[in-house]
Amino acid sequence: MISILIPTFNDDCVALAHAVATLCRDIQGLEWELIVGDDGSTNQQKIDANRQIDTWPHCRYWLTGVNRGRAAIRNALVREAHGQWLLMIDADLKVMKKDYIRQYVSFMSDHPQPCACCGGYRVGEGPASNLRYLYEKASEHCQYAKFREKAPYHSFKLSNTLVSRDILLRHPLDERIRQYGYEDVMHGKKLKQEGLPVVHIDNPVLFDRFESNASYIKKIEDSVDVLVTFRKELKGYSTLLSLACSHVGGALLRMAFPVLSFVQHRLRTNLQSSHPSLLVLRFYKLYLLLSQMRQSQRL
Repeated sequence: MISILIPTFNDDCVALAHAVATLCRDIQGLEWELIVGDDGSTNQQKIDANRQIDTWPHCRYWLTGVNRGRAAIRNALVREAHGQWLLMIDADLKVMKKDYIRQYVSFMSDHPQPCACCGGYRVGEGPASNLRYLYEKASEHCQYAKFREKAPYHSFKLSNTLVSRDILLRHPLDERIRQYGYEDVMHGKKLKQEGLPVVHIDNPVLFDRFESNASYIKKIEDSVDVLVTFRKELKGYSTLLSLACSHVGGALLRMAFPVLSFVQHRLRTNLQSSHPSLLVLRFYKLYLLLSQMRQSQRL
């Protein structure tokens, strides 16, 4: 049996859930369930829209009532699921292929031992004024299986991934991470430590919903905060962090900090504008990392 788990917060999941449920029904003899786990949404219109999912066969819309974070809602969905295999899909993605579920079902048949299988995603069209779109499009090549399989644990993501339920029950996501970012990375490291296989295939979903520049910048700021807070656990899983923590790199970065600190408002202004620069984004991330690390060292 396969359980499709869709964690959500203020998303309309009807189209995604309907597309996945249709693909499941088309596979004769497949035992399946679909659970949309609502992590304390505040948008009543989205909640009301998602309630119809609860009326569909094999489908369930589950409201937790309180926002606990991305790691916690995923762990809760794992405990609610009944399938031996769990397919995690982020709520802002779309199904691209008619054989999307069938490809994962074939993987289940071919891999009787507990493991994880990441399918990746493709980036849809977006405006050149949108920072998230520019970032995702520039790094889209990293989503192909031939790239991800070079570093399977570093590339681990739960946005479109099939995992044995036993793995996620024995090794739940780290619920200390309540902000955006790095819960997948932390989990990939844990799977590597436990010697559990992570396989990468090309079975992508479509990512074409891009938040505003201001919202994405807030996510970046949150993710850097998580990176600094858990820098010991994430050592070796962030190029920027590795550079900042090295003796030579640290010295160079500390020399750059006064300059970045002086222009950080201009950097942020550019990122929120209608012509954001990915180079500016790199410098802004560097400033955030150095600023957070300096502050944490003073505490």
